[in-house]
Parts: sequence; structure tokens; C-alpha cells
Amino acid sequence: NLASMTTGRPDDRTFLLRYPARACCLATQMLHLAGANGGAASPMPLVTQPYRFLLDDIDAAGVVFGPRLIAIAHRAAEEALAEVGLDFAAVLKEGRIALPIVKIDAEFRAPIHHGDQVNLGICCTRIGGGSFTMTVTVISATGQLMARISQIQAAIDLATGNGMTLPLSLRNHLVELTLEGTVPPPPSSAPTAPPSQEIAAWGRV
Repeated sequence: NLASMTTGRPDDRTFLLRYPARACCLATQMLHLAGANGGAASPMPLVTQPYRFLLDDIDAAGVVFGPRLIAIAHRAAEEALAEVGLDFAAVLKEGRIALPIVKIDAEFRAPIHHGDQVNLGICCTRIGGGSFTMTVTVISATGQLMARISQIQAAIDLATGNGMTLPLSLRNHLVELTLEGTVPPPPSSAPTAPPSQEIAAWGRV
């Protein structure tokens, strides 16, 4: 069961109850590793969001349209962040910070067809100085790894159009979707441009 796949501590079940999003992240990452190593993926009972692919998700070849799956993953990530208190709409309305996607990595492991029911496992897999990575794993009803989409979002100061250090309040929300459950220390100097070349090259928003 999922409890046996966590840290091995006596309070694993408490961990699952208190931090379901992190437990889901752990499960989906283990599924990914099993698939990457050629092993059989085991069904995971704890997921964040179910999804059923409908006709408007499918391309002319009869399988899910790749860009559509990326859009579904982005929506799932935004909804997961909203569940832990990070409301993107409220952040943008403040007019001080933007969180654009600056890089997407998509891995399609198996075809997805019309009517397929999957589970979307969402977690934050990296919190950097000025950016973070959200990862969405698509798992079939039988536990097969179907796809994995990761997106890097950068913190942009709307007043200057430059990269900025992630605000502590934002980091506190992101950590609710991480495995570790602790906020990495912010950079000692602020503001700091994000480390990635793609993010550093971002112009005015």
C-alpha cells in the first residue's frame, strides 16, 4: 500500500493524512521511476485529480493532442496550487508579480484515447531562488505511466520586467506540494535573477 512506500517511519499513516498532496507526489514519482527503469508501474490509490479524455482532447489520429495534454496539465497544476492557497488570479490582480511559464518538458510514454480515464498526480518538484517547477504525472486506471509534464514558472517583477526572488509567502504555498515539506532558504541577496538561462533572458512582461 501507499503507506509502505513513504519514509518507513512509524507515523507514515499520519503523514498520508496530513500531507496528501506530498504523498501523491511521492507515489507519482515512484511510478515514473518504475516506468523509466522498465519496471511495471503499480496502481496508486491516492491521487490529486481524476480526468476523463473527451472528444475535444483528441486529434485526427485518434489519440490525445499533445498540446492539449500540456494545457490540461497546466490547468491541473493551477488548481492544485489553488487548493493550498495560491490563487493565481488574486496574484495577478495585485499587479506586482507575474508567474509566466518559461520552459515546458513533456514526455509521452503511451497513447491516450477518447474515453480513457486517468489520474493526474501534481506536485512541486523544485523551488529555486526565482522560479519553481510543477510536475504533472498522468497515470492510467491500471497504473500505467502515460505521460509526464514539467513546467518551470518564473517570478517576474511587473514594475521592471525583470526576474525576482520568489516571495516567502509564495514559497510557503509551494512547499505544501513538495515531498520535503520544508521551505528551502531564500537567497541571501534580493532581488536575484532566476538561475536558468531561459528565465534570465525573459524580457518585459
